[in-house]
Amino acid sequence: MLNAWKLENGHRMTMRMQTDLGESSQASVKVFVPQTYGFTVSEATEELGMSALVERQFSFDLTNDGNGQDSFTIELLESGIPDDWSVTPMTSTMTLNKDETRTQQFTVFAPASYTEGDFDLTVYVNSESESVDREEVVVNIQKATIKLTLDTAEIATASDLIAGEDGAVRIPVKNVGLLDAPSVIVYLTPPNGAEMSQSISVPAGGEGVAVFEGMNFNQGNQRFDYRMEVAGAEAESVEEIPEDDDFSLEYNIESTSDGESVWMTLLIALLAILVVYGGVKTARSRGGTKF
Repeated sequence: MLNAWKLENGHRMTMRMQTDLGESSQASVKVFVPQTYGFTVSEATEELGMSALVERQFSFDLTNDGNGQDSFTIELLESGIPDDWSVTPMTSTMTLNKDETRTQQFTVFAPASYTEGDFDLTVYVNSESESVDREEVVVNIQKATIKLTLDTAEIATASDLIAGEDGAVRIPVKNVGLLDAPSVIVYLTPPNGAEMSQSISVPAGGEGVAVFEGMNFNQGNQRFDYRMEVAGAEAESVEEIPEDDDFSLEYNIESTSDGESVWMTLLIALLAILVVYGGVKTARSRGGTKF
């Protein structure tokens, strides 16, 4: 009964009893399990980087650890929100069944006047039972910027470099800042070609890859020009971005060494068979000679 659900109409149980003489009877009863309450908050955002006119989300997971349905009240501490900032929702109710987990998400918008400073946002989570202590979720809001980096050596590793065949040039861009860059435009100019572009998203602490398909070049070293920019409101929060530059890629004809090695193995095996056959034939010939 430790893991039994608390049901409004109880649990119906039927008992059947039988004597040694074969006589039997049965009875039905309802068992009502008292409700227990409890919850767990997990996967909570601890820090959120913000910048002027930027909208971002933070969240946490809520799990009902009780043995029945519970309605949880989630409230944001209003006094902790600075003037001109927007955080939604301010309050919400989440009804969860036993062992159910759901994510509560909040959206934060920073005003144009935000230039510096950190502060905390506090969220209170309450069970419908007053016997359960409420829990606080604290998120630290801090000034954040975008820091984009590019290692041109990684382009060669990620790209298709077979001469004479269509392939892709892949440019990995990392963001070592605390602010997401949802719109980074990467420009690429191939040898003797026109400039082309790809728009990618590069999350804070993550990576985005600009993929340029349909690249076909002759064997040899090919040089490309590149540049990039951040579009949207986040453009005002760029702290670092790679300067306009170029890189080279070495294209080679597809190696056939694997195929050649197969034929070479077969040739060696054939020669070995011929040598063995010749040796056996010679031995038999000598064995049949009379002195």
